[in-house]
This record gives sequence, C-alpha cells and structure tokens, in this order.
Amino acid sequence: MIRFALVICCLIRFTATYSQCKIKSEVQQNGLVFKHTEKELLYTTKSYTLYSAVFHDGQRYYLKIIISPMKSKKVTKEQFTLELKNGKKHKLDFYDVYEVKKDSAIDVLFKIKTEVLDDLTKSDVSAIAIDIDSGMKRYKLVNHHALIRRQLDCMLQELARK
Repeated sequence: MIRFALVICCLIRFTATYSQCKIKSEVQQNGLVFKHTEKELLYTTKSYTLYSAVFHDGQRYYLKIIISPMKSKKVTKEQFTLELKNGKKHKLDFYDVYEVKKDSAIDVLFKIKTEVLDDLTKSDVSAIAIDIDSGMKRYKLVNHHALIRRQLDCMLQELARK
C-alpha cells in the first residue's frame, strides 16, 4: 500500500512538472512555421521585466528575450551575453528584433548555436548581460535561473515525440 501511494505521488509530481510544458505553432508571413514555448517571466524589478521563450523552425533553435520597458532601441549583434552557472559565457547570435511600441518593449530573437544549446541544456543561466547605450546592464537571475533550460527541455521532449 505504501509503494502504491509513493508511485501515485511520483506520477502526480511528474504530471505537474510537465503539464506546464505547452508548445504552440505559429505561421509567419513568409510561410515559415515556428514551434515555441509560451513566454514566461525570467526577471522582474520595479524598473524592468524580462521574459523568455524558446522557438524552433524545424532546423534550428532560437531564444526570444522580451525586455520591458526598453529605453535603448539600438540592438546590434553580440549585444547579449548569457552567463551560465557552470562559469561559461556565451554571446548570442542576433537573428531578429521587434519593437512593441505600446509597451515600450523590445522582443529580440537569437539563433542558438549547437555548442550553446548543449551548454544551455546542462546548466542554468545565472545572468544576462546587455550592452546598451548607457553601458553594460546585467540582470542576475535569482528566482528563474532554470527557466531557459526548462523551456529548452520542453521543446526537445516535444520534438522527440514526433
């Protein structure tokens, strides 16, 4: 009886952990289909809020970072750096940017290289550093450091099922 209760508890915990893993599909104007996780809160203070989501286009993985509000509208290559808990730092490969004027937010999409993908699936992100007009802004992730790894795991599991 105790074993049965233990198995039920484990199944409930497993279901609760992965029930939040929802993958959506989105068709772009150019016909490209992206699968993506829902955007989730990555970092928040009174001044800034960051969200993240993981995308896949059938061949490559992408990381979307949403910053609100974003005072600096200049987004250039190698402007964002992920600092991992294992001590490694990765500059992200800029792919696309979208300004959300009503929210003063900016959505930035980065292509994830294979070696970066390997590190992101094995280590949590400790901080995100952004080089903006006024200098380097560093967001230390305290509560949601495992979010990007969890979003990537969700996407990898979803793609493995198909």
